[in-house]
Amino acid sequence: MVTWMESIKGEVNIAQACAWLGIARSTYYRWRSVVKTKQKDPIVEKIRQLCSLHKFRYGYDHGTPSD
Repeated sequence: MVTWMESIKGEVNIAQACAWLGIARSTYYRWRSVVKTKQKDPIVEKIRQLCSLHKFRYGYDHGTPSD
């Protein structure tokens, strides 16, 4: 339902669409927040993958002896 509401956003305002569906606007916004938190950002997922691959090590190699 949230996807449908987002698809008609430019044509119909949220209040009118909620009235058609018989739900309160607050219900729609609560559902929308849940859906958005479940969606994964591809950049964040790539960072997690790289961190896992490199065992969460980062930065410059400080293993070289200094003079």
